[in-house]
Amino acid sequence: TEEQKKLYLPKLTSGEWTGTMCLTEPHCGTDLGLLRTRAEPVAGAPEGTYKLTGNKIFISAGEHDFTENIVHLVLGRLPDAPKGSKGISLFVVPKYQVNADGSLGERNPIYCTGLEHKMGIHGNATAQISIDGAIGTLVGQPHKGLAAMFVMMNAARLGVGNQSLGLTEVAFQNALAYAKDRIQMRSLSGTKAKDKEADPIIVHPDVRKMLLTAKAYAEGARALQIYCTLLLDKAHS
Repeated sequence: TEEQKKLYLPKLTSGEWTGTMCLTEPHCGTDLGLLRTRAEPVAGAPEGTYKLTGNKIFISAGEHDFTENIVHLVLGRLPDAPKGSKGISLFVVPKYQVNADGSLGERNPIYCTGLEHKMGIHGNATAQISIDGAIGTLVGQPHKGLAAMFVMMNAARLGVGNQSLGLTEVAFQNALAYAKDRIQMRSLSGTKAKDKEADPIIVHPDVRKMLLTAKAYAEGARALQIYCTLLLDKAHS
């Protein structure tokens, strides 16, 4: 709504506040049709105001004190929601309530209950989140939350793909440097490093095969990224 945009977008886009996407729950990974977080209308509150209860896991930047507020976008179910993924709605649930004038109000009961450890992500906390009657407002249409969330999810997936390519390339470069430096045994086709006690392991066929496989993954992924970027340019222009 225009009111939601006015309340949240200025400070989200300026970086004064940060945001999250709260999808996954302990009992369901990518099968969001099993989602249990519930949203109940708040009596006497403006239309579209709900009290949310549930648990989320793997929430990137789910809790921190870098910014004054964190704006959580949470998937949940309304009381009359149909079963499965067609019964999921989207809600904006701030860490601190936002007053009409943009100032911060009460702390919402949405807390970090533990930290996950994920490869490659060390710049933010990947948090387990407990939502215990936190007040939020509906974003978009009831039961259409998954489609709304995937507007962001698809963009995030492209970004994560790029991160993965970076990790793959760095892993290959480090492995290549190690294989040139580490010495062990002699080459099957005769001594290669006559000045050393053994040959560098890059001379061994199986090591070369593993390095070439890693190189192929990195170069293939780079080609795919460039192709995706071309498609994005075409789509936008």
